[in-house]
Amino acid sequence: MRNKILIVLGILLVFGAAAGIYANSIYQTAMKQKTSGHSAAAETAAANGNVAGISSVNSFYGQEHYYVISGTAEDGTEVYAWVKDESEPEVIVKEKASGISKENAQSIIQQYNPKRITGIQLGMEKNIPLWEVKYIDEHDRYTYDYIDFTTGDIIKHSAIK
Repeated sequence: MRNKILIVLGILLVFGAAAGIYANSIYQTAMKQKTSGHSAAAETAAANGNVAGISSVNSFYGQEHYYVISGTAEDGTEVYAWVKDESEPEVIVKEKASGISKENAQSIIQQYNPKRITGIQLGMEKNIPLWEVKYIDEHDRYTYDYIDFTTGDIIKHSAIK
């Protein structure tokens, strides 16, 4: 009886280890897709946008895919660069000081009484640099706003029940 229990435990241990390895493989693949293209976008921003120091690269998926890079220009000015994900990438560079901050974007959506903000990131839509603010509103709807980076105007407000 004792040998049967040990065999069953051994088999369960082997299956558990295999499942863990498989789950880790799926996770690694997903994370690689999330950061895929970031190095190339950073190189493009450096070569075509004069972004000398790069502190972060993020992906934005709107109507089109953009990489958003935070860094410094060659003169030390803090900048954001938007690199369109295409074969001949376009680079748009703006000084951080020329637009509203992440904190300003968050305060602008307070008029909708958000219960919980779930994310704020830079993006681009129709060649307009923007902040995308995602939150749960007072009616428990998943909501996102696009706020013009330069003017602070809300250019899109969408709520999904």
